[in-house]
Amino acid sequence: MADFRIRSREDSALESHVEVRDPRVLLHETSRERFDRLKFAARALELLGPRKTRVAIGPSRQMMVESGAAWSRGPGARWAALYVPDNASRRAIAVAVLSLGGAAVTPYAMDVLMNADLL
Repeated sequence: MADFRIRSREDSALESHVEVRDPRVLLHETSRERFDRLKFAARALELLGPRKTRVAIGPSRQMMVESGAAWSRGPGARWAALYVPDNASRRAIAVAVLSLGGAAVTPYAMDVLMNADLL
């Protein structure tokens, strides 16, 4: 898997970056930052969520993503559930949203999602 850089919300574009080889390790990243995690996840889904997929978002004790085919809604239709813990980091939520559609975790996509509440 290719290397990519993820800029944290507190960093400027010119400051340090975190290098990650496998983005799945970020799914369990936690944060003490105070923000509405479910609202952040919903906004991230609006911006870069998967097409033809109905996604339910709910609270949980750990980050989980489930998905499957929605046979009754036609070809290519899917369902998904995104469970977000109350201590999930923005980065963990962004990686989970990208994983729903099978999208690559690129620096651009991560930057868009990390700042989803500002757009």
